[in-house]
Amino acid sequence: MDNLGQEVKRVLNESMSPQSTLTELERQQVRRKIRSSNVRIKKKVDLFPKILTGLAMSAFFILIGAFIGNQYGGPIENISGSSSHKTEAIDHKSVYENMSDGEVLNGWTLKNDYATDGAKTTQSGLRTAYFVGRTTVEGKVIFYDEKDIKNPSRMVFYPSQKSLKALPIEEGTSEEIVFSFEQQQQLESILGMMPGTEKEVKMLVNQYTAYYKSGSDIPDVISFLKIMQPGEKESITTDHLFTINDDLQFVLPSHLQNIYETLLVKTKNNSLKDLTPYEVFQLYWYAEEQKDYDKQYALFIDDPDQIPVFASLEDYLEAANKSINQYYQKDMMERIKHRTKDNPLREELIDETHANIIINEEEGIGFGLVKNQEGIWKVKWLPLQ
Repeated sequence: MDNLGQEVKRVLNESMSPQSTLTELERQQVRRKIRSSNVRIKKKVDLFPKILTGLAMSAFFILIGAFIGNQYGGPIENISGSSSHKTEAIDHKSVYENMSDGEVLNGWTLKNDYATDGAKTTQSGLRTAYFVGRTTVEGKVIFYDEKDIKNPSRMVFYPSQKSLKALPIEEGTSEEIVFSFEQQQQLESILGMMPGTEKEVKMLVNQYTAYYKSGSDIPDVISFLKIMQPGEKESITTDHLFTINDDLQFVLPSHLQNIYETLLVKTKNNSLKDLTPYEVFQLYWYAEEQKDYDKQYALFIDDPDQIPVFASLEDYLEAANKSINQYYQKDMMERIKHRTKDNPLREELIDETHANIIINEEEGIGFGLVKNQEGIWKVKWLPLQ
């Protein structure tokens, strides 16, 4: 363990100054060092079911808490990674210099709320610019092996010339774009890629972060919502607003109110059969506000091949009634209630069996649903994404 500590300390000292913030590239370097260490961690095999249940409860609601915590940091820290190959020939002041918060570049909106110009500068001289948007891009992903000098153990996306024009990229920047550590892991699984291979991809993307530091060569980071199949069209979306009354409480349409009254745990709940993903979403959050956690539990996916996070209603009730979890859920309800016509909830039909309700596109907050074996839309375990 001492060797591991010394190795991590060395990497940190090499990759950042005392006043700098870690870029996504630097985070990946540290993670790779940790993973490649020879330290062996002993595993305990006598885990008790109650401990596992407790961990599942924590994971379920901690994920909700993570979204709340994001609002207290700058948007750059909340996205899935870091940024743009600005070459040494580009001057420090030329990075999105003529753009300010809310302005649009190639269909992407700049969201540096606290910046005086296009890019925010940290004390270390690192400049960052965070954009939100939505478009489909195509190109090649190359998975470099650990021996590559420039991109060791890293996936790099090279967009097509057409796709470059659809991204918030200024003239003179490199065409190399990377992914966050977490999204690279997803890509490895989705694409089945191994180091030393490459593959043509089509992606639906929604976040882009550009980094620049004078004398440094730092890649842009892109965040994808979905990897699309060849010939696949972009998902269908519909905008919605949740009705609230004068007391700022959720109101269900009459047909959903009737269905809500009949919801029972451990029944087929056939009344849900003709509902849309958004209508199931409405039932879930109405039940949350009413603290009807038994009805809420009945909305989760219950197919035999699905492993529930909470094996029983009792486990779910225990977790849901904890004050910290109620705080997180209340905050999420406030986000839902404060959607407007200009910034509505968005129902996204990803394919025939998967859907997502986008609560806040800028922060990447969505609520996942999936069709069960009987063709009924149900809430995913760990629905907040």
